Amino acid sequence: MLSQTFCRRILIGVLLTNVQSLVVAQAPPSPTASAASEAANARDIIKNALPFIEKQGQKWMNDKKCVTCHHSTFMTWSLNRASEHGFPVEKQSLSEWNEWTRNFRNIQGKNNKDFETEPAEVAFQRSSDVVAQLLLGRPAYADNVPSEEQQWSSEMADHLLTGQQPDGNWKAGGQLPLQKRSVQETEEVSTLWSLYALQLFNIQDERLSTADSKAATWLNPQTVGESTEWWAVKLLWARKRGDSEVADACREKLIQTQHDDGGWGWLLTDESDALGTGIAMYALQHDGVTFAEPVIANAVSFLRTTQNKDGSWSVKGTKKAKKNRVEATATYWGTCWAVISLLETLPKATNN
Repeated sequence: MLSQTFCRRILIGVLLTNVQSLVVAQAPPSPTASAASEAANARDIIKNALPFIEKQGQKWMNDKKCVTCHHSTFMTWSLNRASEHGFPVEKQSLSEWNEWTRNFRNIQGKNNKDFETEPAEVAFQRSSDVVAQLLLGRPAYADNVPSEEQQWSSEMADHLLTGQQPDGNWKAGGQLPLQKRSVQETEEVSTLWSLYALQLFNIQDERLSTADSKAATWLNPQTVGESTEWWAVKLLWARKRGDSEVADACREKLIQTQHDDGGWGWLLTDESDALGTGIAMYALQHDGVTFAEPVIANAVSFLRTTQNKDGSWSVKGTKKAKKNRVEATATYWGTCWAVISLLETLPKATNN
């Protein structure tokens, strides 16, 4: 007969095996597995959103007939990047849309009282947000950049530099000062986006360092951003200029303020939306965060599960007067930002 001790050892072994099997069966998927799954989803999410961006962007051009920092520039930025990744964007139409957004008459806007007399350089210089976005979203070229593209980009960078105010900042244009954050923060965001666009353009002379120093002096060290956008663009700017301490703090703040559902609000305290999520993802990915870290995979999951049937994402207004209701301008803006950030998850590519 088997001893009682031996029987007990067999029973304990069986129980331990069953417990281990149960733990393995109930364990959540690894971050790597989740990341691979969400990366595979990204292309479908983008593909679903592109018709909305094209249709509503074209409608804005036809109806409003002016370039804005929430429609036209983001239309071309997102579609340029989508085309470079092989998504079905009609080339001739995209070329015409790029040309339309670069036309100073459209940037100037027919509602401007000086429409007939205002020169091009003035229109560009007072529209720094638009010019910065045009530079950030301009077509990428794998090898030789066409000479006309080089000339246009250089002219835009010159206009952006000239648009810096004597005290070092860039004025927020249009209705941006009406947003649901302090005017100081909005001005800082416009200034930081302008600097980042110039950093990426990589001006090869002392003008950029001079502009950067003036802006750094103007930026208020007491400002603590309420918006995800402030932390995101400050991360991009600080990392590019080599200020690791500030960049690391901004990166950590973005990661810490990601909501449990994987998204961010445009304001840190807002519920998650595509606008805040897209901006945060864009900054973190440009700072080297990849699907190897759950923060990006979880953000993609949020965008996948909240996308509307028409390909858009519903976003509440960013202005104080419209902050409590879903607003068409914010929805378009957020949809473009979501697509731009999702494209960053894909392998780098260009078909030019």
